[in-house]
Amino acid sequence: MILPLEMFPLLTLFLADWPAGFGPGLTMAGVGLLLGLGYLGYRQWRLAGWRRQELRRAEERFRRFFEEATVAIIEEDFSAVQQRLEQLRATGVKDLRTHLVVNPALGGE
Repeated sequence: MILPLEMFPLLTLFLADWPAGFGPGLTMAGVGLLLGLGYLGYRQWRLAGWRRQELRRAEERFRRFFEEATVAIIEEDFSAVQQRLEQLRATGVKDLRTHLVVNPALGGE
């Protein structure tokens, strides 16, 4: 069954530049394809909205976790300590504990 394009006024805007031979109307398969693509687009749009909503919920849950924590939560940067340990390792220190016993001044760095 072929449906006239007049039933789908928006499609005439898109089909105006299509090559001849597509005929003056859409087949039921064409309509089904268009409806299916429309449904898939709608479904993706809904899933994206659901994912954004879940992300907001997760962010709020973790924000509350840190704001309402009953213990202190701090963040420390130990990158300088790591660099110093790597320097000691590069100079040949194999046993840090023994090295600190022999050189107690390094413990205060």
